[in-house]
Amino acid sequence: MIVTNLVLADAAAFVTDSLLQAGGDLTVRADNDAGIDATLNSVTQSREKAVGVSLAFNTLGWESQNILFLALDALLGTDIGDEQPSGARADVVDSVLLAGGDLTVEAVNAAALNATLSNAAESSASALYGASGAGASAVLASNMVAADAVARVDYTAAYQRPAGLARDVDAGGDLVIRATDDAGVFANIKLTASSVTSNTGGVSVLKNSLAQLDTAAFKFESSDGTQSLEFGDIVRLAQDHDAGGTPGSLYRYMGPDAEVDLSAANFDDDGYWDRQEPTDMIPELNIGDSMAVGMLVVRNDVRSRADALLSDATVQSATVAVAAVESSTIRAVNDSESVSESGSDTAVNGVIASNIVQSSASAQAVRSTLLTVEGDIVVSADNTSFIDARNLSNVVSGGTGVNVTLAFNSI
Repeated sequence: MIVTNLVLADAAAFVTDSLLQAGGDLTVRADNDAGIDATLNSVTQSREKAVGVSLAFNTLGWESQNILFLALDALLGTDIGDEQPSGARADVVDSVLLAGGDLTVEAVNAAALNATLSNAAESSASALYGASGAGASAVLASNMVAADAVARVDYTAAYQRPAGLARDVDAGGDLVIRATDDAGVFANIKLTASSVTSNTGGVSVLKNSLAQLDTAAFKFESSDGTQSLEFGDIVRLAQDHDAGGTPGSLYRYMGPDAEVDLSAANFDDDGYWDRQEPTDMIPELNIGDSMAVGMLVVRNDVRSRADALLSDATVQSATVAVAAVESSTIRAVNDSESVSESGSDTAVNGVIASNIVQSSASAQAVRSTLLTVEGDIVVSADNTSFIDARNLSNVVSGGTGVNVTLAFNSI
């Protein structure tokens, strides 16, 4: 199975070469809440050889490209494609802003990619002789997000303030220029490769035949009354025996040599009696060749920024806040298992996972005159990006087991 999901999205609010005057609050705001929610579940089952391969490529804020390049990017960590960030942008350029209340220029980006993928290949081979089985499961997945949030109030060299105005920005309340980015990848991937092979050598046929027998070798019946028993003697319960035990079943005596009244014996007493079935005397055989191979390669990549800018402005307001808040996130769980069960078996499991966050937060007030009539001037940038990644890898084999895990996490 091959799946690709791509989203390109933008939210933009622009004010350019204008004069905005409000008796109350004045707000310029852009919100982007684009997302991908992708689920791929694949199961391959066979009585001999089962092979399941899943390729999943999810991109949010990246231009489209072909499957080959997507696969190379996921395998090698290359960046063949071009970013086209999914973002929010609130821009005020060369414009006069007059507000009787609060004045807010804000960009909020919360682009998120949710990916759930499971791939299972299960082989179950059984015969009298010559059966062999193999289960192979492979997953190649990449989840990539490029995003940004930009809020700015900017005056270029070409701008000329209208005559009679002392300031470019004048607010009776608070001035807030804020960019908030909360991009993320949330990935949960499960891989299973299983092979169970059984060559019974005819034992199953023999067991089935014995199970059909109503009688078997026994020395006494419970209706025989008192008898001299030796360790290992077999007794069959009569149909009307009501002292304990299953009528018609066989029981082996496990006690010392003794005289025992069989008609009154409690055959449910495990200390002295062991229930026997004809098939219990036939050993289980589980011989054959079995192989399970699992390979999981996953790349999660988030690139984002939050920029807040006040440039070349003359401002008066109650307070001034220029803030950039960045909190990119990767939460990833990779769970891979290879199980091989037979007389001669091999299980191999490999996991390669890379999680990368490249993020920044920038808040600037440059070449500006800021006057507050009530409170503070605050220019702040916060970056709380993080990675929470877990790799769970398991190999079960009665013969040879090989398990390799490589994990690369970077911020």
